[in-house]
Amino acid sequence: MRLKGSSAQDVKRKAQISRSDQGGTLMGRKPLTLPKLKKKAWALLSEILRKQAGKCCMCDQQKDYKKLQTHHVIPKCRSLSIYFDEQNLLVMCYGCHHFKVHGRMTADELLAFYYKKIGEDLYNDLYQLAKQPMKISRSEYEEMIEGYKKRLNKIV
Repeated sequence: MRLKGSSAQDVKRKAQISRSDQGGTLMGRKPLTLPKLKKKAWALLSEILRKQAGKCCMCDQQKDYKKLQTHHVIPKCRSLSIYFDEQNLLVMCYGCHHFKVHGRMTADELLAFYYKKIGEDLYNDLYQLAKQPMKISRSEYEEMIEGYKKRLNKIV
């Protein structure tokens, strides 16, 4: 039964607001899942680093940040402990990232490149850090996202 003078949308909106007061979200949207929070945090961090660098660390060509990519020195699949670690990230153009790093370079050439860019000690520290398991909670992702948004606003 509808109240006099209220549309179906008004009734729906009131029900959604009521749900949000009980731990739901405004307008009936579900909170983001952990994988979506991780993806959002990564997208923001990657944009920050690409905008700050402005060029490929391998060929030194100036590029628009949208044409640059962010590369993990120690693969991100090893652990969340290094996934968002900025010391583990290098900014590269598409050509260097895909055709050199993930293509033609041998493991020895790649290791020599990493030692030159970040140093042998840091590389070894990151490698050890990657061995440590880590979980990131919803609130930690949300804090990261807010921090990255603030940093991004300072760049723009």
